[in-house]
Amino acid sequence: MLFNFKVAVFDLDFTLWNCQELYEQTQSILANLSSKGIRLYVASFHLDAERQCESLGINKYFSSILYGRDVPKSQMIRRVMDDAKVSPSDVVFFDDSFDNVLEVQSKHQIRAIQVDRTNGITWIDILRSNRPISTQPGQKKLFHFMY
Repeated sequence: MLFNFKVAVFDLDFTLWNCQELYEQTQSILANLSSKGIRLYVASFHLDAERQCESLGINKYFSSILYGRDVPKSQMIRRVMDDAKVSPSDVVFFDDSFDNVLEVQSKHQIRAIQVDRTNGITWIDILRSNRPISTQPGQKKLFHFMY
């Protein structure tokens, strides 16, 4: 599968894991995207995100793990774009929180996908994120949300 993004940013809690274990498709998604040269990042409010990724065995996939309670996700995404030296059209963001998805999408005009916290990240979410961003002259960009 070819991807039309260069960077994927994931929330941690209820996106990659359910606070007990990784969701069923998390490992295969991270391994596949990483093997295709997609740069992966975590943007989380979880204050122990780095240690948590290490204990889950997924830290090896990430270029960087950003976290902080008082830092909006949009600021974390800006740091990711600066670090990766990419434009907003090269980035996709996955989070279980509609508020976070909306905040990031409105600040940066990137593809932002709300994942179902029951199943976490799935290949269906990846396929949805791979759709081109729709634009027509005089129209705002359209983004794909789960709900």
